[in-house]
Amino acid sequence: MREIDTEIQNTKTSDGTNSDQTKSSTWRAPLNFREWTTIAVSITMVILVISVAAFLIGAIESRVENLTSRINTTDQRMERLEVEVNDNSDRVSRISGYIEGYFDGYSDAEFDEQNE
Repeated sequence: MREIDTEIQNTKTSDGTNSDQTKSSTWRAPLNFREWTTIAVSITMVILVISVAAFLIGAIESRVENLTSRINTTDQRMERLEVEVNDNSDRVSRISGYIEGYFDGYSDAEFDEQNE
């Protein structure tokens, strides 16, 4: 950016005496097209980076929710299978108890005779 420094020194007052006023002021030329373009591109890049970051955060959040849902579903399935296994285990115990009870009265020899 262009800057022009100007100084005003030893100005004469209306009564003819010198006043020692030293002022320093900076005058800036208006921005040209290239400078405005640089500013616009910088702002656009910042907006683009923020948008991409927001998109990635949203995508990650969605994926986490999806995985959490799958984990919950899997946990529910495991609980149902556990109940089913316990039910089947109870049934097997009952059936084996019936079988043992049925054959308690027989000796091995009698059992072999009946199965021939």
